[in-house]
Amino acid sequence: MDEIVSNKFQLKVHPNPAHGEIRVHYTLSKSSFVKFRLYDVLGKLQVESLENMNGPGSYSSVIRVSENLKGVFFLKWNQMVARKPAK
Repeated sequence: MDEIVSNKFQLKVHPNPAHGEIRVHYTLSKSSFVKFRLYDVLGKLQVESLENMNGPGSYSSVIRVSENLKGVFFLKWNQMVARKPAK
C-alpha cells in the first residue's frame, strides 16, 4: 500500500500494481472536490475520476481500471477546496 501523509490530507492507495480496481482512502481537512487521474508507466492518462463535494473527514473511493491496464501506475490527486464567494 502506498501512503502519503501531510498536515492537510492523507492518501492511501492499493493495490499497486493494479488488478481490476484500485482503492483510494483519503482524509480531507477542508470541504473539497477531489479528482483522481491514473496514468500508466508511459505517462498516458488511463482513468479520470471526479468525486462529489466532500466535507472534512475520511473517505474511500474505488477506481475501476480496464483489464488492459496492468502493472504499476501513477495516481495524480487534485483537491479543489470550496471557497465562499466574496461579498
